[in-house]
Parts: sequence; C-alpha cells; structure tokens
Amino acid sequence: MPNDPELKVSHLISAHPDPVFVKSIGGSFLHCNASFAEIVGVEIRKILGSRLIDIVKSEFSKACERSDKYLLARLSPTQTYTSPIHNRLTNEQFDVHLTKSICINEDGYPLGFMCIVRSVKKRVLGSAPAQLSARELDVLRLVAAGRTQKEISNDLSISIHTTAHHMKSIYLKLNVNNRVQAVSAARSFRLI
Repeated sequence: MPNDPELKVSHLISAHPDPVFVKSIGGSFLHCNASFAEIVGVEIRKILGSRLIDIVKSEFSKACERSDKYLLARLSPTQTYTSPIHNRLTNEQFDVHLTKSICINEDGYPLGFMCIVRSVKKRVLGSAPAQLSARELDVLRLVAAGRTQKEISNDLSISIHTTAHHMKSIYLKLNVNNRVQAVSAARSFRLI
C-alpha cells in the first residue's frame, strides 16, 4: 500500500463494493468509486472536482447539503438518511440509503465528508401505490383542485407542516416527484 494518505484513501474507496464518495467542506468531489459513478451515470473523471449540484438533480443534492449542515453544526460523527437519486445516463431514479461521516484532521477541524450508499432500490414511477390514508386522499383531492399548500392547510384546519408531511407521504406512496405526477398517478389509479 502506498505511503501517501491521499492514495490510500483512493485505493480504499475504489475497492469498496458499495457506492462511495468523498467531498470537501466546500462541496467539491475529491474521490468516488466506480459504483458511485455508475449509479449517477457520470464518468469518474467528470465527477472529481465538480460540485454535487452539477452531477445530480437538486433533490439529492439538497438532501446531502442538509446532512452536511447537520454534521457540521452538531459535529455528530455520522448521519443516515434516505434520498432519491437520478441517473443522468439512463434517466432512471433510485431510492438510496446513505451513511455519511464528517472527516476531521488531528486537531478536530472538519475537512470534508465521506458517504457510503448502503442500499439502492430502483424507483418505478407510476407503479401500484401503497394505501393512502383518508387524510392523504383529502389532501390529494385538494391538490387536484389546484389548491396551494397554505389553502389546503386552511381548508383542512391543519398546519402547513402537516400538509407538507402528507404531501411527502403521498409522493412516496405513489412513487412520484411532484404535484402534477401525483394527480396524474391518482387519476390513473382511480383514487380521485
């Protein structure tokens, strides 16, 4: 094994079977392995030095950014979360489960983040939905009627946060990414 710490990290990441990436505090990719490049559909040479937002769609990059801020603010050693990720080459979407750690130097100063993608599940848009609750159906009907989240909150006498929670649950259960897809899927499954 080489004596250079950078090369050691690179060799360890390359040998790992799961998708792995390391990025700087500033958000630029420092290392990644072929498994990560495959899941995002971008060549390693194009990933390295790029920022996350330039490689993957905003939903995944926003989830990563929130995790980065969480780790930096609390200096928690690790965080685990789930997020969708989009493959630019095949245009497929996957749900991924990630474990991220903050990388620090000997003085405890944060240098960057290392993330391992623990599971990858292909997301099938428009596949048969999980059972929606009665309240989720109420929210979905109001979405189909063109109501905003604030209007839905007022109509159902619930907080805007509860409305947002119901919307996330609806998206997950219907395997969709936005309001238009949710309404379309609900109509195709005759839910509304």
